[in-house]
Amino acid sequence: MRSAITLALALAGLGGQPAAAAEPAFVEWSSAFSEGLPADWGYNAFDGKDGTAWCSAENPGTETLTIGFIGEQEVTDVGVIIGALTKGKLDATRGRVHEMIVSDGQSKITLNFQDKPGLQMSKLNPTLIGSKITFTMSMAYPGEERSSPICVSEIALRSNGAAVTGDAMGTKIRALTRPKAALVHTWVDQPGAAERTLTFGLGGNFHWTYEPNLGGKPVRLYGTWSLNGDRLYLVPKIGKPASLKFRQDRVANGEKVFEQIVLDGTGPVENFAGTYQKVEN
Repeated sequence: MRSAITLALALAGLGGQPAAAAEPAFVEWSSAFSEGLPADWGYNAFDGKDGTAWCSAENPGTETLTIGFIGEQEVTDVGVIIGALTKGKLDATRGRVHEMIVSDGQSKITLNFQDKPGLQMSKLNPTLIGSKITFTMSMAYPGEERSSPICVSEIALRSNGAAVTGDAMGTKIRALTRPKAALVHTWVDQPGAAERTLTFGLGGNFHWTYEPNLGGKPVRLYGTWSLNGDRLYLVPKIGKPASLKFRQDRVANGEKVFEQIVLDGTGPVENFAGTYQKVEN
């Protein structure tokens, strides 16, 4: 079953199709060696630089990296640098990927890698297509200790020869500020029964859909976004620009803590303002 975002692209409404069929929107990761520090962001695995790496927390479990898109992205080839590099050599003190499961939410493909530096390319069969692609580290070459983190320097995605990730995405990643990095993701108004879905992309684009649960006309909106202090500025492709007061919170619900954003004011269209919760894997 395709995502709500993709379904909304086919529905009548505002804003037209996104400028690109699918553009990288965000990266999420199961853990990080230094939580919250850009040096260990999962974004490092997609930035086109083999000198940066994502590393898991110590005592890694089944670790995952996920890349999300605005729209659906076809991926025909995946290349992986399986660990962290030091002067062009794999850092053997930390774990390296031995086996990886790649999934678009429908199909799963298992890839195996040799314990060597350099980008190891694999052609995918079947081709993966989705608004999210997830990479699960199912087996690892061990590091110096059982508790050693597992690292990945690069995951390079290709679609019929065209780069999906790499240098262009890396430029956008390096321009991310901490406030922006905390926002880029997909957010919904009601988990499990969402009417409104809002995705902030790392390149400064947003995509919003409204699909009433009780009937009514679906709406979709596409444009650009920016932050300035506690103000969120939106410039839709069709419609009026808007400025909303913005707040981001962590809210406890029993033992679970989730992130939410609150948008106050008049949005570019009716029903835009409100409270949204971050969509987690």
